[in-house]
Amino acid sequence: MVTKVKTQSAAAPSSKKATVIEDSAAPDSFSFTESLHGLFEQFELPSGKRVLISFIVGILAGGVTAYLGATLTMYLTVGAALLTGSAFIAFMVMFIGYALSILATAALAGKVQSFILSGDIDRCYQKVSSRVVGWFGASKDFVTAKVAS
Repeated sequence: MVTKVKTQSAAAPSSKKATVIEDSAAPDSFSFTESLHGLFEQFELPSGKRVLISFIVGILAGGVTAYLGATLTMYLTVGAALLTGSAFIAFMVMFIGYALSILATAALAGKVQSFILSGDIDRCYQKVSSRVVGWFGASKDFVTAKVAS
């Protein structure tokens, strides 16, 4: 139940009195989770678990891409500085490498998240699982015969 506290303002600060008034505008069984699930169903959005997992996997894929890009850029920068002796060329290699790393991170994280949110991952999982069952389907009869005997 939602309550509001009103204070009566008077000339003297000692005469303030707090009164509690019930507010019947909010329903008694209000649940944020239930309303969120209702919105997801109404607009045909992916489930909350799928959104959370896509966010986590996207962040992980982006982090790995950024780390690998920064490491490769560092090696290329050191190589350019040692081979050319020019700080300008080394700086340009570093700048271009980091810019490409940031772009690759954003692109890969977005692709991974959209792959999970759109449901393409479910279709790919079904294809792979049917292919693997097809590979080992002939030996399934052999395994069941060995287990039965």
